[in-house]
Amino acid sequence: MNLSCLDLVCNAFLVFDAAMLKQSFFYIFALLPVVLSSPLHQDGYVIVEDRKVLPIGWNRHSPAPGDMRIPLRIALAQPNLHHAESYLLSVSDPTSPSYGQHWSKAQIIETFAPAKSTVKKVKSWLIDNAIKEERITQSNSQGWMQVFASVEEAEKLLHAEFYLYEHSDGRLHIGCEAYSVPLSIRDYIDLITPTVHFDSQPEAPTSGRQGYLTRIKKRNELAGYNLVERRDALHRRGLLPIAEVAATPMNTAFNNLVRQGLRTCDKFITPNCIKALYDFNNPRKANPKNSYAVVEYFPYSFLDSDLDIFYKNFTLGAVPTGTRPIVDGINGGVQATDPGPNGTNLFEASLDIQYAIALSYPIVCTHHHLYHLFVHNS
Repeated sequence: MNLSCLDLVCNAFLVFDAAMLKQSFFYIFALLPVVLSSPLHQDGYVIVEDRKVLPIGWNRHSPAPGDMRIPLRIALAQPNLHHAESYLLSVSDPTSPSYGQHWSKAQIIETFAPAKSTVKKVKSWLIDNAIKEERITQSNSQGWMQVFASVEEAEKLLHAEFYLYEHSDGRLHIGCEAYSVPLSIRDYIDLITPTVHFDSQPEAPTSGRQGYLTRIKKRNELAGYNLVERRDALHRRGLLPIAEVAATPMNTAFNNLVRQGLRTCDKFITPNCIKALYDFNNPRKANPKNSYAVVEYFPYSFLDSDLDIFYKNFTLGAVPTGTRPIVDGINGGVQATDPGPNGTNLFEASLDIQYAIALSYPIVCTHHHLYHLFVHNS
């Protein structure tokens, strides 16, 4: 599967460390949540992606209203993605002649930009389906084409049924469970969002997008479109708050687990398990020319105390207490102090930072934290 990933590659060329390269591909493929298939419909359409089951915590709430507007984003097929690994290694491996010669943004765009024929084919398909050309835009990276479309337009275009989905924590999402495109343009499109993907960063309830989806939800409920029963309030709060987790006797159990070395890797993944699986160790000394970064989006962040607890339980002192990433706030992003409901604002970011530092210490880690309330899924 060739994902449209120019933005990821762009960041990676600037901050990627060779020691982290092996794990990165494992993480990417481990997160793929959908089935890709291509049975041909009688009308000449072919399925691009379909989802057999919804992710844990998500339920279908109601049909998306036809007049609801969504940012339909099309990932165009890009050349040279199969060379991405060698390109990354050439600038991040200290033994490479091109080590440290990081690419410019223009060079990355030129290397991975879709062919003009690809752009022309996809744009023609949109125009042939009553999408006016002035409504169609292309991203700065050239890899994405976007049009703000009504749900009715999107359903006709993709032969799909869009729904409003609700998470057990109250978050809302717009998408579908399968979508198709004409066979004649299938090779020019990698994927389309928002569709079958539920891998978005969590949004504040007051964000513009969540507020909009909440209004749609209420309108549907007033119209009698509710399709699922409400979950029990206690079930929604099944996770222990962060403070309670940190205070439980499980910390002793974690410590014993780590001391058992690799004997529990079939049950629990620890930093040592990952090192053994990919056959590497932390460097004894950090090369001053090497660094890497982890990107998180508002409201995801981490607590300093969480990092120290993780170091103590899972590195047995190999990472000193007080070790922190350099926090680089983007667009007003700052390190969070509020765990959020049941600590959900911290789980993902803490996990990212904890494992990144545990696996690469003493290499310097930077935490790019982007503040952006209006975050679209995928």
